[in-house]
Amino acid sequence: MTQVEELAALIARFAPTDGVHATPIPRLKVVRLSQPSEPMHGLHEPALCIIAQGAKQVILGDRIYRYDAAHSLVVSLDLPVIGQVIEATPEKPYLCVKLELDPLAISALMLEAAPLPSGSCHRVRA
Repeated sequence: MTQVEELAALIARFAPTDGVHATPIPRLKVVRLSQPSEPMHGLHEPALCIIAQGAKQVILGDRIYRYDAAHSLVVSLDLPVIGQVIEATPEKPYLCVKLELDPLAISALMLEAAPLPSGSCHRVRA
């Protein structure tokens, strides 16, 4: 069993039915959908979203970001988006783990961290 398959099995265990499910770990949620969704307008808060099975797209302005088991989504600030699960079936549902990020805690952590040597940070463009 691959690591992605193990993650899918864990998500399925904690999300036995469609919907968003809380976990015992604060800010950690698991999501299951058995069919593609309609596009949904909303405000995406800071989070790390890792898909173990299926695929989703997020539209921000005129850009479309598709993510799946090979591509994760990190949102660092509140953004108005349109989200849509685009790959999901009852046999292979969309399975995602979402870690909601606390911007204040991340800022404090960055201030405590030692500065990186010059030239060690690279900006990645989508």
